[in-house]
Amino acid sequence: MESTEARILAIIGRYCASSQPLHPAMELDELDIASINIMDIIISVEEEFGITVQDEDLMSLTTIQSVIDYVERSRLT
Repeated sequence: MESTEARILAIIGRYCASSQPLHPAMELDELDIASINIMDIIISVEEEFGITVQDEDLMSLTTIQSVIDYVERSRLT
């Protein structure tokens, strides 16, 4: 099975218009992603991992790594 990081990078890569390689330290708002697609990414992450991202947590998801960490924490509970 692919790692959490690889799966999240694949999801984000589907929505990112930039051809630059993605890495965990990247800021989501610096990627070439339409703002409407950010919510599509969140929905895709929720579906992929069977979690629910709480509305109050959305603002803390600023980097790819923060999304990875959130998913891993959510899967432990």
